[in-house]
Amino acid sequence: MPVVKAQQYETVDSLAYRISGNTDALETIYADNPGLAELGPFLPLGTNVTVPEDTTTVTTVRQRTTLWS
Repeated sequence: MPVVKAQQYETVDSLAYRISGNTDALETIYADNPGLAELGPFLPLGTNVTVPEDTTTVTTVRQRTTLWS
């Protein structure tokens, strides 16, 4: 399983979203990282978090709207 380092002021939710584009892997992340919840709402900078291998990156494409053309 890959290991990801937490960024500054990152939560487990935001880390899961950063690596996979959704928060579906939260239960697996907490199960694979005992004691992670005890670190508090914000993970300390550089905390190693084991993440599931089957996460996929989702790219969202948004149409740009302008007031002037």
